Amino acid sequence: MVQKLVPSIVTSDKLRCFKDPSPAQTTEKRTVAPDFSVLNCSPKTNTNAPAPPTTTPAPAVAEVAPDDSKFFVTMTVTMPFSKSDFVEDKQDKYKAAIASAAGAPVDNVDIVSITEKRRRAGSVDVETKIRAKDESGMTALSEALGSGDALKTKINSALDAQGLPASTGVTAPAKAVIDVSSAGASQSPLWALAVLAAAGAAAF
Repeated sequence: MVQKLVPSIVTSDKLRCFKDPSPAQTTEKRTVAPDFSVLNCSPKTNTNAPAPPTTTPAPAVAEVAPDDSKFFVTMTVTMPFSKSDFVEDKQDKYKAAIASAAGAPVDNVDIVSITEKRRRAGSVDVETKIRAKDESGMTALSEALGSGDALKTKINSALDAQGLPASTGVTAPAKAVIDVSSAGASQSPLWALAVLAAAGAAAF
């Protein structure tokens, strides 16, 4: 009787492969060698492995603009503070909130003036300027802020993140470019362009 010898196999989570064949063995009738035709050492494929996570690129952040940049966006935000209560600490948090809403560095945000409202006690109008390096940056700031209810929601969410109360009014952002003339001795800035809203026009 002829005995056929089949090589044993070893398995693991990552590899399925036959053991090294043993030397040819001899039976009473004839010599039988191991069969190499089904040798398979390819790694096993795990079909249940989770797909690699996808990443979303971080939004672009505007660059720091020079203090004398001629490109900027202006708006006025009404905050529920008296002028005496709107102290430096609150002003710093306010600027951080505006910078976050506009996608700009906080160094680009300036408080131009703080005016106490006569008709609404305990409220101040905060005239705010957000500087940009160039015209395209100015346009990007305006688009990031938005208008109407979207603007109000974005500003108030940013204020809340800084621990400040919601605003009670926001004017529509106005893009502006200043032309600094080299002809005059004082080189006083002249308005060359104002776009997207008249000053003081409320967005809502």
